[in-house]
Amino acid sequence: MEMKILGGALLIASMFDIKNKKIPNFFNLIFLIIGISFSIIIKNISIIKNFEILIFTFLCAYPIYHFNVLGAGDVKLFICSRFFLGHYSWLMLISISLCIGGLIFLARLWLTKELDFKTRHYFRFTPYILLAYVILLAFFKK
Repeated sequence: MEMKILGGALLIASMFDIKNKKIPNFFNLIFLIIGISFSIIIKNISIIKNFEILIFTFLCAYPIYHFNVLGAGDVKLFICSRFFLGHYSWLMLISISLCIGGLIFLARLWLTKELDFKTRHYFRFTPYILLAYVILLAFFKK
C-alpha cells in the first residue's frame, strides 16, 4: 500500500514540477497529512514519535535546501516521503536521487557549455526522486 501512495504522490509531484517548475505547497501539505496519517494508522507509530521523525528529517533535509542544492518543494517532498519509508530506505532514496540528479545536471551543463555556476540554473529534480524510488523498489526492497 505504501508503494502505491508514495509512488503516486511522487508521480503527481513530478508532473507539477515539469509543468509549473514548482511543487505547490498545498500538495506537500496534503502529502504530509497523508504520510502522518499513514504512519499512525497503518504503521502504528505514535504522534510523539511522528513529531520526532518530522524534526529529524527536517534537520537532515534542511542543509540540502540551505546550500541551494535543491529547491524548497523538493526538500519538503523528501520530508513527506520519510513517513512512508524506513530510515535506511529514506536515506537511500536521498542518496540515489542526488547521485542521479547530480550526474545528469553536470552532464547537461557540460553539454551546453554553461559550467560557470555563477547564475542559478533551475533544474527539475522531482523526476529523479521518482526514478530513485523505482530503483529503490527494484534493487533494495526486501
